[in-house]
Amino acid sequence: MLSVWLFTEMLADYFGSSPILLFGSTSLTAMISSFVAFNFSNDSEKRTRLLFVLLGLSVLLWSFLLSSLGLCLAFLELYFHQPLLAIRLTFELSLFLSIGLSLFAAIGFRARASRLILAAMIEGESGFSQTNSGFESPSWKRASKIFALLSRKMLPVGFDARIITLPSERSSSSRFFSGAFDYRGIRIVSISEETVNLLDDDELEAVIAHEIAHIKSRDSLQKTIATSCRMAFAFDPVSRFIEAAIYRERELAADFQAAQATMKPESLASALIKIHNRERSATIPVSPFFSSVSIRLSKGGLLSKQPDLRKRIDRLLLLSEKMSYSALKKGPLS
Repeated sequence: MLSVWLFTEMLADYFGSSPILLFGSTSLTAMISSFVAFNFSNDSEKRTRLLFVLLGLSVLLWSFLLSSLGLCLAFLELYFHQPLLAIRLTFELSLFLSIGLSLFAAIGFRARASRLILAAMIEGESGFSQTNSGFESPSWKRASKIFALLSRKMLPVGFDARIITLPSERSSSSRFFSGAFDYRGIRIVSISEETVNLLDDDELEAVIAHEIAHIKSRDSLQKTIATSCRMAFAFDPVSRFIEAAIYRERELAADFQAAQATMKPESLASALIKIHNRERSATIPVSPFFSSVSIRLSKGGLLSKQPDLRKRIDRLLLLSEKMSYSALKKGPLS
């Protein structure tokens, strides 16, 4: 009973001390400032950076809290004899441990998240054989030709990537999908044969450009770090919201890059609408890991990893108008 009382008293002294109050208030101020800046920005790249600031601070605060509770319990006897020393040591060690726990959350869980996503993308092993054996499906030939042209245009020299096409019967995710993944030198654009057959050349070019943009921007790194933090701190609702927001921003950024590369944002909008119309009747359950990295349609929401479809279409059509106006004026795209 005495230990419980002493632990409660130590927690009150510890969390009421000046260093803790200063650390907490500074972190909360930084989070609020980042959130305000995020809401006032229209640049997906800047918004992504601000989201990572928010995610990092949230993970740091939770790590600090857990470390503090553990060390308060460990230094209980020291607190009984030298309370000021116990509080100072707890704060310093908690700060050090929280940084270590944050890094572990971002790096340690990333390998698991990456393996789950990659496994979902290449579950149709025949997709790889199409690139290595004598058999090449018409869908793969068509997609591969467009992919080769766009890769030379969008990716740096020596940046090796490849495309695979998956038959719909080999995928448990969806009949209509496209996705991109980059992890440890494995750079893959994956697209279902039904998606290839559904789209015309301009639409297919826009969709593949969107996926190449994910590879060029290293979006897999950003997405898997966000997912690993959410997995490590599954009890933290903030990390779940931020993870979903990061995914949405990377999709919008890839839309913009694809539009710039093809100069046909309306083709990507048309492709999204076609996929949406076909998927409305789909009854196949979707893997949560695969849907995190692919072009999929969503009504939006705070926990949705895909932007609202109407918002994506509106942005693409507005960009098309700007490009048309710029072409007429023969000036740079503003």
